[in-house]
Amino acid sequence: MDKIQNWQELINKPVFSSDEKEIGIISDVQAIYVIVSSGSITPDKYNIPKKSVNKFENGVVSLDVDQKYVEDNYGFE
Repeated sequence: MDKIQNWQELINKPVFSSDEKEIGIISDVQAIYVIVSSGSITPDKYNIPKKSVNKFENGVVSLDVDQKYVEDNYGFE
């Protein structure tokens, strides 16, 4: 059972890692991933599994992994 009922409501919401670092903004929601973009000119993009989303509270998405883990494992071009 998903912790989040309507994943589409997460689009354009900020994403923070478990160590409270801002990762970026959700730009798309797919079947098992959320796509997070960071930066405006040449954005970094992260393909983050929905299972890594810890909670959505007060308009902020929290992950259960830290920033280094996101950068090392979920980045893509």
